[in-house]
Amino acid sequence: MPTKPEISLASTESDFERPVVSTPAPAAAGRAQGRLRPGNERIALGVLAIAAVAIVVWLTTPVAVGVFMGSLVAFTMDSFHEKLVARRWRPWLAALTSVSVATLGVIGAASAMVYLFVSRGVVIAGQLLDSLGPDGSARAFILKTSASFPRELRAESLVAQLRDMAADLTARAGMIAGAIVNATFSGLLGCVFMVLTMYFVLRHWSVLAQRAEELLPLHPRHSRALLQEFRTAGRTTLLGTVVTGLVQGTLAALGYWVFGVPEPAFLGAATAVASLLPVVGTVLVWAPAGAFLIATGEVGNGVGELAYGLVVVVAVSDYFIRPRLVRAEGDMPVLLTLIGLFGGLELFGIEGLVVGPVLMALARATLRLYAAEKANAPPFGRNA
Repeated sequence: MPTKPEISLASTESDFERPVVSTPAPAAAGRAQGRLRPGNERIALGVLAIAAVAIVVWLTTPVAVGVFMGSLVAFTMDSFHEKLVARRWRPWLAALTSVSVATLGVIGAASAMVYLFVSRGVVIAGQLLDSLGPDGSARAFILKTSASFPRELRAESLVAQLRDMAADLTARAGMIAGAIVNATFSGLLGCVFMVLTMYFVLRHWSVLAQRAEELLPLHPRHSRALLQEFRTAGRTTLLGTVVTGLVQGTLAALGYWVFGVPEPAFLGAATAVASLLPVVGTVLVWAPAGAFLIATGEVGNGVGELAYGLVVVVAVSDYFIRPRLVRAEGDMPVLLTLIGLFGGLELFGIEGLVVGPVLMALARATLRLYAAEKANAPPFGRNA
C-alpha cells in the first residue's frame, strides 16, 4: 500500500514564511513535465500576458482620462513632494499634502472657468443683445462706422447677424449648463481616480518603474529611458501648456481691468483658453480688445492694451515664465508639436491638447531609441 506524501514544516516558521514541501508521485511528475515544452510554455505565457494587458486597458477606459491626468499632475508635483521629504516629512504626509495642493488648484481653476463661461457668458450675451437693439450703443456704433462697407457688411446686416449670434448663445447657455450637470458624475469619478493616481504615483513611482523594467520586452535601459521621457513629456506639457495658459489668462485679465476693457475676468478666461491654440494663441483675444478700445474713441487705452498684450501676455509669458516652468526640458520640434496638438484635439477632444503632445513625445522617443540601438549608439545621444 503506497505511503502518503510527507509534509515538512519548521517549527519556527509559519505557513506563509516557508513553502509547503511535498513529494509528488513519480507518474504525476512525469505528466506535469511533459504537458508543455519550455518554448510552448513561454508562448502561452506571452499570449496570457497580452490578454491581461488588454483586459487592464479595457477596464481602465472609463477612467483613463483621470488616471492619465493624475500621472501628469504627479510628475509636475514631484519636485514639491521631494522638497517636503527632504525636510523630513513622512513620505505619506508629503504625498498627501502634494495631492491636496494640486487638487485644490485643479478644482479652483475648473470651477472658475465654468462659472465665467456659463454664468458670465449668459450675462454678456444678454448685454450684447440689448446693445444691438434700436437704442443700443453697439447698434449706433455699427451705424456710424459701417457706411463705407460693402452691402453685405453694412449696418443692418451686421446687426442682424450679431443679434442672431447673441440670441443663439443665450439659448445654448441652458443646454451647456445641462450638459455640465449631466457630466458631473463622470467628472467626479475622473477626479477621484486622478487624486488616487496622484497619490499612488508620488508614493510608489520607483516601484512602478522597476516593475515596468521587469515586464516590458525591452532592455532595462530602454524601458528606463522611455519612462523618463514619459515623465518629462508629461511635466513639460502640463506646465508649458496648462499652467502657462492660466498665468497668461491672469496677466491678460489684469491688463483688461487696467485699460478699461469690459468684462476683464471673462476675457481673461477666454485668453487662457486661447493660449492652448498654437501659433496665434492669446492674440485672438487681446488684439480685438485693443482694437475695440481704439474704435470706440479710447485710443490711449487701446494702444496701451495692444502694447501690454504684446509685451506682457506674449513676450514675458513665452520667453520668461514658460522657460522657468519647463526648464528647457522639452526639445520637441515645432512641426511635431503642432501635429500632436491638432491631431490630439481631433481624436480625443479637448483632452487631446494634453494627450496628443505626450503621445507624440513617446513615439519620438521610441524612434530615437530604435535609431540609437541600430547605430549602436547610446540612447538620446543626439537630437532628432
